[in-house]
Amino acid sequence: MPRVVGVTETGSRQLVAGRIRRWLHVLREDLCTLRVDPLPPSVWLRWLPHGLLCLVALGVSIGAVAQLGDNGGVGPSLAFAIGIAQGAAVVFAMWRPVPAWWLSTAAMVVGALEVRRHLLAGGAHEFTWPWSSAGLIGQLAVLLLLALRVPARVAVEALAITLLLTYLIEGVLGAADFQPTGVLAVILFTV
Repeated sequence: MPRVVGVTETGSRQLVAGRIRRWLHVLREDLCTLRVDPLPPSVWLRWLPHGLLCLVALGVSIGAVAQLGDNGGVGPSLAFAIGIAQGAAVVFAMWRPVPAWWLSTAAMVVGALEVRRHLLAGGAHEFTWPWSSAGLIGQLAVLLLLALRVPARVAVEALAITLLLTYLIEGVLGAADFQPTGVLAVILFTV
């Protein structure tokens, strides 16, 4: 009777599990990095995009603080921290786009959850949620800078996670008495 030694099972379940493990490994390598991807070196005229992005970041910060504090019912210190994080992510994306995307996305999630708390308590009526207008502009800028300097696969992964979080917060968690911005965010981010 012959012996079969070292034979392994290669069923479709192991094949699918191996593909999922490889995909998760690639996703981790792409999005968990602090790799520098700077804009090109600057002379006077090349500083124009840097200056414009700094102005966009300032507008995002001021707009986020004002909108979250006034209409969203968020406390001034938390609104300031979220606004600064969203604006800093735009500036940070000029040198390190992937960590800037994480910062901008985390600021959106924190802001959305805090505003949700106020929406459910009745403190913020008809607020644009889960994305504030300043948060939308900031995330658009960060996703644009990310897409310009990393491989397309990384940009698609970041976009997919952003869209998934938008769906989970607005579609699954939900809130009461708000103006939805999830569909607008999906359209703007994918275009």
